[in-house]
Amino acid sequence: MDQTLNLAELKLKIASRSPLPNSEQRVADFIIDNFEQIPYLGIEELAKRSSASKTSVGRFVQNIGFQGYSRFKQAIVLHIRETQLVTPTRIASRLAQSDVEEITAKGYLSELAASFQTTAELIDEDKFNLALSLMENRDNALYVFGPASSNGLVTYFTMLSRYVRKSVHHLTPDVSLLPHHLLDMRQDDVLFVISYYRYSDLAVKLVEWFHKRGGKVIVLTNNSVNPYLPYSDVQLLVESGSSGVFQSRIAGFAMVEALVNALTQRMGTPDRFESLEQILTDFDTFHQ
Repeated sequence: MDQTLNLAELKLKIASRSPLPNSEQRVADFIIDNFEQIPYLGIEELAKRSSASKTSVGRFVQNIGFQGYSRFKQAIVLHIRETQLVTPTRIASRLAQSDVEEITAKGYLSELAASFQTTAELIDEDKFNLALSLMENRDNALYVFGPASSNGLVTYFTMLSRYVRKSVHHLTPDVSLLPHHLLDMRQDDVLFVISYYRYSDLAVKLVEWFHKRGGKVIVLTNNSVNPYLPYSDVQLLVESGSSGVFQSRIAGFAMVEALVNALTQRMGTPDRFESLEQILTDFDTFHQ
């Protein structure tokens, strides 16, 4: 069986080898403080972020019992997969068992109520306010992206936020068109990504690209272990647990509404609302 490694085991391994050389201790300290990022960091990036060399990283992982960095990282990946990242296929297999309790409307709604409570306990108000501060800056464009089912939440957020501010761009998940939509992106522009596990390669590439171009990145997701961590400025976590095959998006919708309403309170102007309502009237958008 392949070796797994959790944070508690890592700390014990480090303690058993103490004291470490200064360069290796910097590597150890960074890994402990950023354990959930390690599956998404190569050895060069880890060395850079821990102010050490690739050689120091290699010596550190060997010192705690691994043949190389790839083996070390894989052990963390396997731990995370076992404990946190569950695919719909695995859930469907579990639900196919005859002893699984039947899903009812009342039961499912009670689950959703619990997910709201969990999300309320998880949310960091400082991060929420930082996300708002980035979104409300009128000098910078706001780009919004969501792969697969998250695209529905993006549509909702984009539609409502345009009542409040200019330059809100709903990025297409069509990879052949996405570069055209990013043509005018400038440093300090803001990218808001809504993305649930399992994570899209396109979304990961977009977040990394935006970060390297000097943009600010806000991520709304359902798992603290995700490939966006090394490149995002703010992460907002929401609960998505469900007794069904598919993870719930309801807490994500609530968070989107919280962001839009708070943003409106901060920067909304009656003139912009009136202008949009007039355009809706001009196009006979709604039944009179």
